[in-house]
Amino acid sequence: MEVLASDAERPKGMVHPHSVEIVSTRNQQPQNSRKKSFTVYTILIKWDEDNSWTVTRRFREFAELHSQLKKKMRDLHPLPSKTLLRDTSEEFTVQRKIDLEKMLKTFILMPAVVNSMEFRQFMEIIVNVPNGDDVGAPSCMETLQDGKFGIRDFVYDEDNQAIFTVTEEMPFISIADTFITNARMPWDSGTEGEAVPLGAINVWKQSAGGWKIACSEYSTRA
Repeated sequence: MEVLASDAERPKGMVHPHSVEIVSTRNQQPQNSRKKSFTVYTILIKWDEDNSWTVTRRFREFAELHSQLKKKMRDLHPLPSKTLLRDTSEEFTVQRKIDLEKMLKTFILMPAVVNSMEFRQFMEIIVNVPNGDDVGAPSCMETLQDGKFGIRDFVYDEDNQAIFTVTEEMPFISIADTFITNARMPWDSGTEGEAVPLGAINVWKQSAGGWKIACSEYSTRA
């Protein structure tokens, strides 16, 4: 059985920005003059040697991106803490710039983040890179084989890096072998025979040798 995964789930061969850097900050006055000014961060994105561009974002846009990504994936770099009162002092702005840049640098190393539409829109990848709105067509991630059962369905859990498979009844010869192996003579103690497996729910985990069954729950025929 072939398990399909999008590029977001496939770290090998992923195309991502070469580097990101917040190169400058500035205070900007909103159109409504009665509101307080806010800080704008200019991000330099270097995609490759021949392609780079800048985007400007304010902190609440970083916060919105982080919130959107957090709904889809775990173990994200934390967002710099928010403040009750808007602080545009130089000391605060410099530290927040460092923290936001560190967050972006971890993001570009995460395949699921880089290939998310939210990140590509935030970084304007979709308008600056050919096919930048392509988040990855399904491709073969792994081929799984169950020697006892036929795999009927599967679910890939990206957060836990596990595959759950639902399998069906074994071939007749395997069922017959189970009956013979577990057959009891009248003088044998214990129950008469054991249950015959009809299928199973398996949890597959990846190891150095590929995907292996970590645990199974069997459906049986008495």
